[in-house]
Amino acid sequence: MDISSSRGRSALRSARAASGGLTCLVTVRCCQRQSLLSPPVRRNCIESLLWLQRNRGVLVHAFVVMSSHVHLVLTLPAEQLSR
Repeated sequence: MDISSSRGRSALRSARAASGGLTCLVTVRCCQRQSLLSPPVRRNCIESLLWLQRNRGVLVHAFVVMSSHVHLVLTLPAEQLSR
């Protein structure tokens, strides 16, 4: 996708800062809904969520890892995440 086009710019969203203690619904999808998340990549996503729970204090309430997108419901810890 050409991000210099007006459609490309409007399709991209900037990251939003989140404060600790907030519960967030996060959706991440592949460009043009392509099936890029193979079973090994999906397993890696789940292992990464477990790591975040154990090592960063992120509470993972729910998640769905599909072949073209991921949905997460997370509560961020009160302390800074960018360590």
